Amino acid sequence: MSFPTPIFNFDRPLDSALHYGQLCIQNLDRLDKRLNMKTAGFAYITVAELYIEKLQQPERAKPLLDSAFLYVEGLYINKVKVSLGKYYLAIGALKQTGTIVRELQEADIKSQTTRLRALELAEQYYTTIGDFESALASVKIIQQADAELFNEEKARLTAFYSAKFKNQKQQEDIRQLQYQKRIAQWKYQTWIIIFVLVSLLALSVATFLALKSGEGKNLLKSCSGK
Repeated sequence: MSFPTPIFNFDRPLDSALHYGQLCIQNLDRLDKRLNMKTAGFAYITVAELYIEKLQQPERAKPLLDSAFLYVEGLYINKVKVSLGKYYLAIGALKQTGTIVRELQEADIKSQTTRLRALELAEQYYTTIGDFESALASVKIIQQADAELFNEEKARLTAFYSAKFKNQKQQEDIRQLQYQKRIAQWKYQTWIIIFVLVSLLALSVATFLALKSGEGKNLLKSCSGK
Protein backbone atom coordinates (compact mmCIF):
# COMPACT_ATOMS: atom_id res chain seq x y z
CA MET A 1 0.00 0.00 0.00
CA SER A 2 1.44 3.36 -0.98
CA PHE A 3 0.70 6.76 0.51
CA PRO A 4 1.39 9.82 -1.63
CA THR A 5 3.08 12.94 -0.38
CA PRO A 6 0.59 15.02 1.66
CA ILE A 7 -1.06 17.72 -0.42
CA PHE A 8 -3.30 19.33 2.18
CA ASN A 9 -4.52 22.66 0.87
CA PHE A 10 -5.40 25.04 3.69
CA ASP A 11 -7.16 27.33 1.23
CA ARG A 12 -9.47 24.51 0.16
CA PRO A 13 -9.77 22.22 3.20
CA LEU A 14 -12.88 20.42 1.92
CA ASP A 15 -11.08 19.34 -1.24
CA SER A 16 -8.19 18.05 0.83
CA ALA A 17 -10.50 16.25 3.27
CA LEU A 18 -12.35 14.64 0.38
CA HIS A 19 -9.07 13.64 -1.24
CA TYR A 20 -7.85 11.83 1.86
CA GLY A 21 -11.26 10.29 2.48
CA GLN A 22 -11.31 8.86 -1.04
CA LEU A 23 -7.72 7.73 -0.63
CA CYS A 24 -8.70 5.91 2.54
CA ILE A 25 -11.51 4.10 0.71
CA GLN A 26 -9.18 3.21 -2.17
CA ASN A 27 -6.74 1.70 0.29
CA LEU A 28 -9.57 -0.17 2.00
CA ASP A 29 -10.53 -1.64 -1.36
CA ARG A 30 -7.07 -3.22 -1.53
CA LEU A 31 -7.50 -4.89 1.84
CA ASP A 32 -9.81 -7.46 3.32
CA LYS A 33 -12.21 -5.04 5.00
CA ARG A 34 -13.45 -7.82 7.25
CA LEU A 35 -10.18 -7.51 9.16
CA ASN A 36 -11.29 -4.15 10.49
CA MET A 37 -14.97 -3.68 9.84
CA LYS A 38 -15.34 -0.64 12.11
CA THR A 39 -12.59 1.23 10.28
CA ALA A 40 -14.15 0.42 6.92
CA GLY A 41 -17.60 1.54 8.06
CA PHE A 42 -16.22 4.74 9.57
CA ALA A 43 -14.38 5.60 6.36
CA TYR A 44 -17.50 5.17 4.23
CA ILE A 45 -19.64 7.19 6.66
CA THR A 46 -17.11 10.03 6.87
CA VAL A 47 -16.78 10.49 3.12
CA ALA A 48 -20.54 10.11 2.63
CA GLU A 49 -21.22 12.92 5.09
CA LEU A 50 -18.68 15.12 3.33
CA TYR A 51 -20.72 14.72 0.16
CA ILE A 52 -24.02 15.33 1.97
CA GLU A 53 -23.26 18.20 4.32
CA LYS A 54 -20.26 20.03 2.90
CA LEU A 55 -20.26 19.45 -0.84
CA GLN A 56 -24.04 19.24 -1.34
CA GLN A 57 -23.63 16.16 -3.53
CA PRO A 58 -25.87 13.67 -1.69
CA GLU A 59 -26.30 11.45 -4.73
CA ARG A 60 -22.63 10.46 -4.41
CA ALA A 61 -23.11 9.49 -0.76
CA LYS A 62 -25.69 6.72 -1.22
CA PRO A 63 -23.31 4.05 -2.63
CA LEU A 64 -20.90 4.74 0.22
CA LEU A 65 -23.64 4.33 2.82
CA ASP A 66 -24.76 1.09 1.17
CA SER A 67 -21.17 -0.14 1.52
CA ALA A 68 -21.04 1.05 5.14
CA PHE A 69 -24.04 -1.14 6.01
CA LEU A 70 -22.06 -4.17 4.87
CA TYR A 71 -19.26 -3.57 7.36
CA VAL A 72 -20.95 -2.37 10.51
CA GLU A 73 -22.99 -4.25 13.05
CA GLY A 74 -24.56 -3.76 16.45
CA LEU A 75 -24.37 -0.21 17.78
CA TYR A 76 -22.58 1.03 14.67
CA ILE A 77 -25.72 0.43 12.62
CA ASN A 78 -27.20 3.55 14.23
CA LYS A 79 -24.26 5.64 13.01
CA VAL A 80 -25.00 4.62 9.43
CA LYS A 81 -28.73 5.20 9.92
CA VAL A 82 -28.09 8.79 11.00
CA SER A 83 -26.04 9.40 7.85
CA LEU A 84 -28.68 7.69 5.73
CA GLY A 85 -31.33 9.92 7.31
CA LYS A 86 -29.26 12.97 6.38
CA TYR A 87 -29.02 11.66 2.83
CA TYR A 88 -32.80 11.22 2.53
CA LEU A 89 -33.38 14.66 4.03
CA ALA A 90 -30.92 16.22 1.59
CA ILE A 91 -32.71 14.75 -1.43
CA GLY A 92 -36.15 15.63 -0.05
CA ALA A 93 -37.26 12.07 0.71
CA LEU A 94 -39.11 13.10 3.86
CA LYS A 95 -41.06 9.86 4.29
CA GLN A 96 -37.87 7.79 4.44
CA THR A 97 -36.26 10.41 6.69
CA GLY A 98 -39.19 10.26 9.10
CA THR A 99 -38.99 6.47 9.23
CA ILE A 100 -35.31 6.60 10.16
CA VAL A 101 -35.89 9.37 12.74
CA ARG A 102 -38.54 7.25 14.47
CA GLU A 103 -36.33 4.16 14.37
CA LEU A 104 -33.51 6.10 15.99
CA GLN A 105 -35.84 7.49 18.65
CA GLU A 106 -36.83 3.97 19.61
CA ALA A 107 -33.27 2.64 19.50
CA ASP A 108 -31.20 2.24 22.65
CA ILE A 109 -28.24 4.36 21.55
CA LYS A 110 -25.30 3.98 23.92
CA SER A 111 -22.90 6.35 22.20
CA GLN A 112 -23.49 9.95 23.27
CA THR A 113 -22.01 11.22 20.01
CA THR A 114 -24.36 9.09 17.90
CA ARG A 115 -27.28 10.10 20.11
CA LEU A 116 -26.50 13.77 19.54
CA ARG A 117 -26.26 13.23 15.78
CA ALA A 118 -29.61 11.44 15.82
CA LEU A 119 -31.20 14.30 17.77
CA GLU A 120 -29.77 16.85 15.35
CA LEU A 121 -31.24 14.86 12.45
CA ALA A 122 -34.62 14.80 14.21
CA GLU A 123 -34.49 18.56 14.79
CA GLN A 124 -33.68 19.19 11.11
CA TYR A 125 -36.42 16.82 9.97
CA TYR A 126 -39.13 18.29 12.20
CA THR A 127 -38.12 21.82 11.20
CA THR A 128 -38.36 20.85 7.53
CA ILE A 129 -41.88 19.42 7.86
CA GLY A 130 -43.01 22.35 10.02
CA ASP A 131 -43.43 20.42 13.27
CA PHE A 132 -41.76 23.10 15.35
CA GLU A 133 -42.98 21.71 18.66
CA SER A 134 -41.13 18.45 18.05
CA ALA A 135 -38.14 20.38 16.71
CA LEU A 136 -38.02 22.45 19.90
CA ALA A 137 -38.28 19.29 22.00
CA SER A 138 -35.32 17.86 20.09
CA VAL A 139 -33.32 21.04 20.69
CA LYS A 140 -33.98 20.84 24.43
CA ILE A 141 -32.85 17.22 24.51
CA ILE A 142 -29.76 18.17 22.50
CA GLN A 143 -28.90 20.85 25.06
CA GLN A 144 -29.37 18.34 27.87
CA ALA A 145 -27.29 15.72 26.05
CA ASP A 146 -24.59 18.31 25.37
CA ALA A 147 -24.46 19.12 29.08
CA GLU A 148 -24.29 15.41 29.97
CA LEU A 149 -21.52 14.86 27.43
CA PHE A 150 -19.63 17.85 28.81
CA ASN A 151 -20.00 16.57 32.37
CA GLU A 152 -18.91 13.08 31.35
CA GLU A 153 -15.86 14.46 29.57
CA LYS A 154 -15.09 16.71 32.53
CA ALA A 155 -15.38 13.76 34.92
CA ARG A 156 -13.21 11.63 32.65
CA LEU A 157 -10.51 14.29 32.42
CA THR A 158 -10.68 14.94 36.16
CA ALA A 159 -10.25 11.24 36.89
CA PHE A 160 -7.46 10.97 34.32
CA TYR A 161 -5.43 13.87 35.68
CA SER A 162 -6.12 12.88 39.28
CA ALA A 163 -4.75 9.43 38.52
CA LYS A 164 -1.72 10.95 36.79
CA PHE A 165 -1.13 13.28 39.75
CA LYS A 166 -1.51 10.40 42.20
CA ASN A 167 0.86 8.25 40.16
CA GLN A 168 3.32 11.14 39.87
CA LYS A 169 3.15 11.70 43.63
CA GLN A 170 3.67 8.00 44.26
CA GLN A 171 6.67 8.03 41.95
CA GLU A 172 8.04 11.07 43.77
CA ASP A 173 7.47 9.36 47.14
CA ILE A 174 9.29 6.28 45.86
CA ARG A 175 12.20 8.43 44.67
CA GLN A 176 12.32 10.15 48.07
CA LEU A 177 12.31 6.81 49.87
CA GLN A 178 15.05 5.50 47.60
CA TYR A 179 17.07 8.67 48.23
CA GLN A 180 16.57 8.41 51.99
CA LYS A 181 17.54 4.74 51.84
CA ARG A 182 20.75 5.60 49.97
CA ILE A 183 21.52 8.33 52.52
CA ALA A 184 20.91 5.89 55.39
CA GLN A 185 23.14 3.29 53.74
CA TRP A 186 25.84 5.91 53.17
CA LYS A 187 25.63 7.02 56.81
CA TYR A 188 25.77 3.42 58.00
CA GLN A 189 28.78 2.66 55.82
CA THR A 190 30.44 5.89 56.95
CA TRP A 191 29.95 5.01 60.61
CA ILE A 192 31.32 1.52 59.99
CA ILE A 193 34.41 3.00 58.36
CA ILE A 194 34.84 5.50 61.21
CA PHE A 195 34.39 2.72 63.78
CA VAL A 196 36.97 0.54 62.04
CA LEU A 197 39.42 3.44 61.77
CA VAL A 198 38.95 4.39 65.43
CA SER A 199 39.33 0.75 66.45
CA LEU A 200 42.51 0.41 64.40
CA LEU A 201 43.82 3.66 65.85
CA ALA A 202 43.05 2.51 69.39
CA LEU A 203 44.67 -0.84 68.70
CA SER A 204 47.72 0.89 67.27
CA VAL A 205 48.03 3.13 70.34
CA ALA A 206 47.57 0.19 72.69
CA THR A 207 50.16 -1.82 70.81
CA PHE A 208 52.56 1.09 70.83
CA LEU A 209 52.09 1.62 74.57
CA ALA A 210 52.50 -2.08 75.21
CA LEU A 211 55.69 -2.12 73.23
CA LYS A 212 56.99 0.95 75.04
CA SER A 213 56.08 -0.59 78.37
CA GLY A 214 57.89 -3.81 77.45
CA GLU A 215 60.99 -1.93 76.40
CA GLY A 216 60.97 -0.03 79.73
CA LYS A 217 60.80 -3.22 81.75
CA ASN A 218 63.60 -4.78 79.76
CA LEU A 219 65.72 -1.68 80.36
CA LEU A 220 65.14 -1.86 84.14
CA LYS A 221 66.08 -5.53 84.21
CA SER A 222 69.28 -4.77 82.35
CA CYS A 223 70.23 -2.05 84.85
CA SER A 224 69.47 -4.30 87.86
CA GLY A 225 71.66 -7.06 86.46
CA LYS A 226 74.62 -4.77 86.27
